[in-house]
Amino acid sequence: MMPEVTDFRYTEDLLLRRPLHGEGILFYIYKDWRVSFKIDGEWHSVMVLAGFASDGASIPRLARSIISVLGRHFEAAVIHDYLLTTAMFTKEIADKVFLAAMIFRKVKPWKRALMYRAVRLFGRGSY
Repeated sequence: MMPEVTDFRYTEDLLLRRPLHGEGILFYIYKDWRVSFKIDGEWHSVMVLAGFASDGASIPRLARSIISVLGRHFEAAVIHDYLLTTAMFTKEIADKVFLAAMIFRKVKPWKRALMYRAVRLFGRGSY
């Protein structure tokens, strides 16, 4: 049975820094950032530590005219990157958290469905 991720919420603002020179489009978490959600009815809290680097949504260049690297989905992409990098949960749960975070931020249904399918098919992490 597939796990269910519900009640996603950001508990504080995401503060980022982007270096003036250097690593392309990497963003760094400026201050520890916490999110909370339920997996099969049980609350979980994840702290993304200051200094973590994310490129946001990894959108292929050809698709950027449809979906931008930045947008309402940005925070969801950051937490997804963190979960994949740390392997804190299974990839399936990380992908479901990504979807729940996009729903919370009211990403358009067609866009979140497309992005969710993309991470299910092509997303990789420390697995």
